[in-house]
Amino acid sequence: MGKSLQAIFSMSYLQNLHFLLSFIPHSGKFMIRCSFTASLVTLSLFLLSFPVPSSAQQPTQHCPAALSVKKELEQKYKVKVTYFDRKDISNEYPDHPTSRTEAYNFGMQKSHALQNLLSSSKLLAAMSKSVIQGCNSVGLVGFGEAYSDGGRSFGLFSDGRIGEFACAGRDTRSRWGQKDCY
Repeated sequence: MGKSLQAIFSMSYLQNLHFLLSFIPHSGKFMIRCSFTASLVTLSLFLLSFPVPSSAQQPTQHCPAALSVKKELEQKYKVKVTYFDRKDISNEYPDHPTSRTEAYNFGMQKSHALQNLLSSSKLLAAMSKSVIQGCNSVGLVGFGEAYSDGGRSFGLFSDGRIGEFACAGRDTRSRWGQKDCY
């Protein structure tokens, strides 16, 4: 088991009072403890323990090509990317292309610029191609308004082309090349 990271804070006017802030690896928790020492006896009070969000435990390493597209969306096309995520799609799409088990999603703030961007199939396909070719585990790229249904998805097909996913029916399980549309 790994060592915990600790920071000890002492109050200067009470030299025997210490606050201990610890991160316990592999548990995903922070702990705050207060200790008071009098002679040879130490009284230790457990004050607070709380979980650390999983994103703080294991920071995501984003692919440079995806970061480049995010920057292009924000700087060149003047949309605010409020949701930028890489996720595993192997359960959602068991028929995904070999070794392409991840998707990138770009969720953007609703704006006139976003509506213009989403209406350009060629531009979205080119950005998707850049991410898919630059990130060797990515087979799917999605663009849309953040935290809403819909949007547009582009993926790598077996013939090597990058194309837009079609809408699947509400009661149909999505296959590669299809997405849920509401």
